Amino acid sequence: MFDILIACLLSDLPDLQSLPGVASATVAVECDSPKLTIIHIRDWHFIERQSFALDVQDASGEPLTDDEVDKLLAEHRETVATIQKQQRRLILALIKQLGVKQVFQEGLFVEQLPAYRKRIDILRDFQKYLSDGDSPLDQFTRYEYQTDMLQIGVPGQLWIENKIEGIAPVENKAAYEAANPIRDGKVVFDESLNEAREDAIARNLLEAKCRTAVLLLGGTHDLSDNVPAGVKLIVLTVKGYPGE
Repeated sequence: MFDILIACLLSDLPDLQSLPGVASATVAVECDSPKLTIIHIRDWHFIERQSFALDVQDASGEPLTDDEVDKLLAEHRETVATIQKQQRRLILALIKQLGVKQVFQEGLFVEQLPAYRKRIDILRDFQKYLSDGDSPLDQFTRYEYQTDMLQIGVPGQLWIENKIEGIAPVENKAAYEAANPIRDGKVVFDESLNEAREDAIARNLLEAKCRTAVLLLGGTHDLSDNVPAGVKLIVLTVKGYPGE
């Protein structure tokens, strides 16, 4: 279904370490002659306000006012925007070095592709209507468009700009939905369900039949105990990632 280019990985770690925006490059799983090399770029997800409020309320352990949530959300937007700028430079460098034409995207499964492609087309077309004016409508429109850009992430942004040929889904729908930590308005993390989801991600990457898979996946995910024999796993962290 997906025309994923088979590319040769330039797997010399110092070369990866020197790529634009990279703070650290780690070989999480070594393999001398890998049938697949996964380059996991650690992502920091943009979270919409409703889910973000649940998350920060849960983390704080005490009620937060709307103003406090909005302030934290503004900081969150800025952090994500900084990380995505660095991810963009990194992915473009990987495209140039490896000839990769697609990026594997967390949170996307095959059943979503038609709707996702439609969203990309709508956002690509909407660019022509953006204005740099200062009217409340202009400012609101730009804010909403920027929010959409943060939501789809760097692979979606590059697809809109025709710098990649597409995005390859990496999730299993059932495993992804089962591992969703938000239940009944609360954050409930289940390690076993998360492991099952990561197993499915590793399996889908292997079944893609490519030599190199550039994967944008949340930074808290660790696939080192999910990848089978014959797979090499490299983890890249950009400089803007919290804690780097």
